[in-house]
Amino acid sequence: MSEEKSIEVAEQKTSPAPVNQVFAKFPTKEEWETMNIVAQTLKQGGVMPNSIDTLPKMVVALQAGKEIGLSPIESMNSLYFVNGKIAMYGEAVPNQLVRAGHRIKWGKCDEKQAEVTVIRGDTGDSMTTKLTMEQAEKRGYTKNNVWQRFPENMLKWRALSMTAKFIAPDAMKGIGIKEDLEGEIVVKESRFHNEKETKRIETEVKDGTYGERPSLDEALQDEPKKKAPKNK
Repeated sequence: MSEEKSIEVAEQKTSPAPVNQVFAKFPTKEEWETMNIVAQTLKQGGVMPNSIDTLPKMVVALQAGKEIGLSPIESMNSLYFVNGKIAMYGEAVPNQLVRAGHRIKWGKCDEKQAEVTVIRGDTGDSMTTKLTMEQAEKRGYTKNNVWQRFPENMLKWRALSMTAKFIAPDAMKGIGIKEDLEGEIVVKESRFHNEKETKRIETEVKDGTYGERPSLDEALQDEPKKKAPKNK
């Protein structure tokens, strides 16, 4: 074997394998570069939501969305950072469960109780959860303005979260429901309590904007208009 051929064989043996082959769930270099380009474009366009205020956060949101089948725009509009954890707006969760092939049946839902059943599309297995306001009070969920202002919604999101993570974990892949996670943050006795996040949540509740998902159209309308340069 020639010296040149020996060097070539040695290089092939010592060349590191692509990271996505060593860690199968990691994005490829090309995918990573693409997500960074998309994140930069969204930032330059001024359409990134308040909770995704940096390029690294946007890339994390894009990757999280990719893992559960969301497009970049869906990821931007559906995902949110709650106390450093990625979460999904409650109103986007039913769509995610249906996308994964599962079915949702709502029972009686009002300010006193919420009942939900999730049926798996592959096995037909189902799970039903009924959560009452009395139970929520005993568990300390209601010690905040969010539960006091939106009891029906909070009961529904908490019941759905409790059900989905057990019967359909494949649909969410560990991503929690935004409103459900925030319900823990504002309770001072909770290990998830965060004073800064609590003030933000209370402000949104007071302004009537709590739980609203950002839309691309609204983001574009809110983008500051650049002043035209003056002619010299």
